[in-house]
Amino acid sequence: MKYLKLLVTVLVLVWLTGCKDVVDFYLGVPLQPAFDEDSFVPGLNIFGIIRPDATGVYNNSFIQFQKVIPAVGYTDSLDVGTVIVKVEKDNDGISPVDFLLTDHHGVFSEEVYRPDTPFSPKAGDIFMVECVYPELPVLCATTLVPNPPVLLLNTLTESNRSLSFEIQVDTTIHMIDIYVYAGGLPAGFRRLPGEQDANTSVLFTDLPGAVDSMDIYSYDENMALYYMTANTSLNFNKYRESFSTVENGYGVFGALNHARFYLR
Repeated sequence: MKYLKLLVTVLVLVWLTGCKDVVDFYLGVPLQPAFDEDSFVPGLNIFGIIRPDATGVYNNSFIQFQKVIPAVGYTDSLDVGTVIVKVEKDNDGISPVDFLLTDHHGVFSEEVYRPDTPFSPKAGDIFMVECVYPELPVLCATTLVPNPPVLLLNTLTESNRSLSFEIQVDTTIHMIDIYVYAGGLPAGFRRLPGEQDANTSVLFTDLPGAVDSMDIYSYDENMALYYMTANTSLNFNKYRESFSTVENGYGVFGALNHARFYLR
């Protein structure tokens, strides 16, 4: 009897220890790095995207900034208006375009860094950005403007409130957003990785009506990596390495392109 009690006790302890390990793993305890005073690297945090489209006479490209600070014990902030931002097209011999903090006199809903002079990106263009802020490393990044998406009309099929089609394979496109409209109203949305060796298949079901038009956006590799590696887990405590597509800083600098298609 004594040995049976001892065996049960050992089994309970093993079970409890195993449960603790599982809980610790879920909470991310074994995955936490060793923090010290030298582990924090200061820098700018950027969200920037180059776009060929425009609102009125103003190009829609923009860049937003934040300043990275330690999570505890600091109240420092970024004087956004003092960032110097220059965007340069690769190997074209033209002077860099200054991006200034503006809403272009109310054309846009908020002030962010936008082109201050005529700016007309095109598919295949490579752009480099340089961002300077006092006492922080100079942030640099590069992006390639992807081609506009091509809808293969011969693959378009509609039946019983569903719609399917294919988007032509394109190695410059790494992510695709598709918005469909029925009766002029939003009817569905899909975000898909852009296939690199085959056409991208798209399927919509349970549509409220016949689709009359769609907007399709193509994204470069930087934006695809940024969105598709985002931490969407509900495991809030698990440590995650900082993600960036820029040098000497944090965040993303990417590009998109766009095409609109009318089906009726």
